[in-house]
Amino acid sequence: DTSPEQWAVIAAIAAEFHAGESARDATRTLFAVGDEKQSIYSFQGADPAVFAERRAGFRSAFAPHGSLAEPALERSFRSAPGILAFVDRVFAGEAAAGLVSDGQAPRHVAHHAEAPATIDFWAAIPGEKAEQETEWWEPVDRPNPGRAEIRLAHRVAAEIARMIREDMLPGREPGNARAVAPGDVLVLVRRRGLLFHTLVRRLKAEGVPVAGADRITLVEELAVQDLLAALKVAANRDDDLALACLLRSPLGGVSEAGLFDLAHGREPGERLWRRLLAAEATYPRAARLLRDIEAAADFARPYELLERLLTRHDGRARLLTRLGGEAEDAIDELLTQSLAYEAEAAPSLAGFIDWVETGALEAKRQMGEAGGEVRVMTVHGAKGLEAPIVVLPDTLGKPGGGGPGRPTLLPVRGAGNAPDLMLWVEGKGRDDALARKARDAAQARETAEFKRLLYVALTRAESRLLICGAGSPSESTVGDPAAPLGTKGAADAAIWYRMAERAVAGHPDARPIEPPEGVPEAWRIGADPPRQAATDTPASGSAAGEDERVASPPLWLCRAADEPRRLRITPSALAPDDLVASADPADTSSSPAAPRAREAALRHGVAVHHLLEHLPSLPAAVREAAGTQLLSEAMPMLDDADRAAALKEAMQVLAAPFVDSVFAPGSIAEASIGGPFGADEDQPPLFLGRIDRLIIAPGGVKAIDYKTDARPPAPENIPTGYLAQLGAYGAALARIYPDRPVTLALLWTAIPRLDTVNPRHAQAAFDAAIKAQRHSAA
Repeated sequence: DTSPEQWAVIAAIAAEFHAGESARDATRTLFAVGDEKQSIYSFQGADPAVFAERRAGFRSAFAPHGSLAEPALERSFRSAPGILAFVDRVFAGEAAAGLVSDGQAPRHVAHHAEAPATIDFWAAIPGEKAEQETEWWEPVDRPNPGRAEIRLAHRVAAEIARMIREDMLPGREPGNARAVAPGDVLVLVRRRGLLFHTLVRRLKAEGVPVAGADRITLVEELAVQDLLAALKVAANRDDDLALACLLRSPLGGVSEAGLFDLAHGREPGERLWRRLLAAEATYPRAARLLRDIEAAADFARPYELLERLLTRHDGRARLLTRLGGEAEDAIDELLTQSLAYEAEAAPSLAGFIDWVETGALEAKRQMGEAGGEVRVMTVHGAKGLEAPIVVLPDTLGKPGGGGPGRPTLLPVRGAGNAPDLMLWVEGKGRDDALARKARDAAQARETAEFKRLLYVALTRAESRLLICGAGSPSESTVGDPAAPLGTKGAADAAIWYRMAERAVAGHPDARPIEPPEGVPEAWRIGADPPRQAATDTPASGSAAGEDERVASPPLWLCRAADEPRRLRITPSALAPDDLVASADPADTSSSPAAPRAREAALRHGVAVHHLLEHLPSLPAAVREAAGTQLLSEAMPMLDDADRAAALKEAMQVLAAPFVDSVFAPGSIAEASIGGPFGADEDQPPLFLGRIDRLIIAPGGVKAIDYKTDARPPAPENIPTGYLAQLGAYGAALARIYPDRPVTLALLWTAIPRLDTVNPRHAQAAFDAAIKAQRHSAA
């Protein structure tokens, strides 16, 4: 085609055709296919002039052996005759300069000679003046809603939604019309800017399935940011910002109000993860996620940890539900990059995070496989694709992109055998003759490629084109198609909007039509698209005839049948009086100090639980010193008096006569337990909780729950909530160990005292609590 490097290889091989014995071999042939009009990848080194040069060279080389056949490939199997005729009109006469090396205007022949076509041209949507004053809370970089690009994106999205809702797509053969589907629409832009991103968002807002961006930068994707936040928390749980991002993401599932409740009012040095674990009953999913990824971070590779998030914690389903199907490409690319990283470096979590965030990694979506979704992409990415309907909204830009006064590196071909030169030029005012010549040549190349880019965009359409623009084209940008390519007149004439406008203005079949709201004027070439017929529904009580079929609505349109929802509970939530009872009874709910007393009681309870989790496994001689250090590190918000009180209470428990039976070797501290447990076999409640101390022995299973009430009740007056909590543990353990008796007990740490609870009383309290919660949910 037009790659100089590839042609150098081919030329070297083909040169042997004309040397020695090869020159007498009549079976040697060369077959090359190329289209200068579609050479749009100058940033990859393609040069359309190379094709013409090689063609002339081969023509001369093959002359002694016979003529070189040069058939013109004019027949198009894609576009309707009306589309091809419009393309020929756009590039008629002087407008063809730069499209091909010989400057000849293109000529096309449609294979589907009877296929209808429609070309709509909208007058450019002008922008509105920006408002002088904005609210203080609005982002400073928020685009002005009156900008032409934003208003055009709204109009185009509404028009696409209308097409899908109302229009039919004529077939290439008569009688093959069908309704327009989202996958029939291809929107092509020059670059991924404000118009591009606004249009994707507006299509989603209109309810139109859209495939999203054709090329994505990983770190800019919300799904990737959420997964990276989880990896950062796994690497360092003290990263409060990353944890806050994780909690607010679909992975954490915490609301904005919930995050505020967790983060607000923390003591100096108190980390967010501590507040989360303390509120595990309220946010069980987020707490479980935090514990799991933190435990896996020390041994799991980045890929394994990502898969753990996406599968075990339903991360993929949650992200796609919140962000849409286009997030799947970013998720899959992040997984691919994690494997690539592990192949290049030691698979450290911190290293992978840095590699992704600093590497500007990109992923390209295969838009040819978008399925039933509108595709929005750049013209460069659309090479080789096609669609029944093509929309060109980004048509008012000029060739080139360098700003005034920016230094530019320009090539200059050497004369004779001199090597090519590279000139570092600055503003035009400082150009000498050689720099001016190089600049004009670069401008000519940019203008020519700009035209070829339009050619590729127009020829993606099968039967329908919509051309529009955003901005106010001035008379100074009309340009002169006959001007040399390196001049401003030629560059202005190559603006897509101007080229299409000239083709529409001189077209004998162009006629004005009713423009959409916000569009100044509109014209149409070709027949009006057929409209969808309204669905006729038989009247109530009438029978449809044998040939009358009423289409059933798709399944996604039907309301799913109501399913019974299982009750989800946390055993500790069944004891709402735990927090109240743990406070000093002298404090009442009406006292202003009551909330502070409850908070202090909660911190005291957490501290005692923390000590009883870790100290029993240590030698008695070091327990007190270890407990002091443990509380200093784990609960820095406690003052010295609080730490001393919690440590004293824990040490009293460890000195009690029953200590050997509670903290025996093999007993489990903070044993997590969960599942569907309860008396209701059809829909048993789902719950997840932790047993403070679990003893599993061949002769039986014992669950012990710590209570830090300041004034424990008598054994016969145990609060119903405490009994219900133990009943939940008992129901779970009975299912897990059906062949062993289950014993339930409460350990009152303030006395200390160990009370064995009647399992029947606990079960009855649990059943009553479940019944009450079911009634409340109903």
